Amino acid sequence: MAFIETDSDIERKSWEQPADASFDKWMNTRVARLETRRYDWDALKFQTDYDPKYRRAQMRYVGTGVAKDINTVPAGGFTFSTMVIPAGNIGPSHIHVDAEEIFFVLRGKMKVI
Repeated sequence: MAFIETDSDIERKSWEQPADASFDKWMNTRVARLETRRYDWDALKFQTDYDPKYRRAQMRYVGTGVAKDINTVPAGGFTFSTMVIPAGNIGPSHIHVDAEEIFFVLRGKMKVI
């Protein structure tokens, strides 16, 4: 069972154990395990709905971005995720003013502009 963050947790530092959570329960919110991850093909569905060539899957490990995912380790200004972009699909042009992006291409080719 995953610990669900409440409004009172926002003021708590991410490294502080909640008073109402056992150590094991809290630790499960601090460790991202491959076996608890799944690729989410709907994480960026609004982009796919705009143009099907933007369809891609995301698997978050650290940080939740826009969507709250109770299976991800919370982080203030950092995220780590993997993506699957089917051949012929693309990520839409965009800019991050508050973050850098790093790409590691494991298979295939990718043009980053």
